[in-house]
Amino acid sequence: MFYGCKKLTEFTNTLPKLEEANYMFCKCGFESFDTTLKTVKNANYMFMSCDSMETFTSDLSSDGDTVLQSFSYPFLGCTSLKHYNANTDVADKDRHFVRDGLQGSLETFKGNLHKLKDATEVFLSCDKLETATTAMRNVENAQNMFRACTRLHTCIINDISKLTNARGMFYGCKSLSQVSLRTSNINNAYAMFYDCTNFDASNFNLDFSAVENAQYMFEGSALTELPRNGFSKVKFAQ
Repeated sequence: MFYGCKKLTEFTNTLPKLEEANYMFCKCGFESFDTTLKTVKNANYMFMSCDSMETFTSDLSSDGDTVLQSFSYPFLGCTSLKHYNANTDVADKDRHFVRDGLQGSLETFKGNLHKLKDATEVFLSCDKLETATTAMRNVENAQNMFRACTRLHTCIINDISKLTNARGMFYGCKSLSQVSLRTSNINNAYAMFYDCTNFDASNFNLDFSAVENAQYMFEGSALTELPRNGFSKVKFAQ
């Protein structure tokens, strides 16, 4: 519909019935995008090569019977996109929508990801990411979710109550200094905070009472004392 509209620099219109949006805004000249997209079902490559867009603000959460069914590479080539502000009901198969396009540019992420169950490597090596604020009430697996996000200093996850596997979740996040995780069900915390050289878990109310695998959990971190909630069930603690 708007493919190649390089002079289209801003879009704030409403699209209350839009369902099919594959390639819709490819190569547009946006500097910012601010439009609710709650009815969209398919948005593959929707903003591909919008290389001037710095801020994306929207709502891609489910609206009634409408579910975001396909969200593959929506931001491929969006090399300037720094700020993502959108609730996004993305399915597990499209969980890498951030990594596959914004890995080298994203600085702030704010939005819920409630449909995800598997958050493996969602933000892997997003080395410019500084803050992440989200809620993921159905996520069970967050293995390597923020691994190698070397500039990430603040991570707030307001609802991740079903999380059991946090293996390598913050591995190598050398700038990490503040974490909030609302869960008490983490079982596997292998290398969870490995090489987080600025992070002291004892400063935060984190619940590790269900952890069994704590191997390398805090190795190389700034831990000064054991967190208050844990580790009565630990079996593996190399």
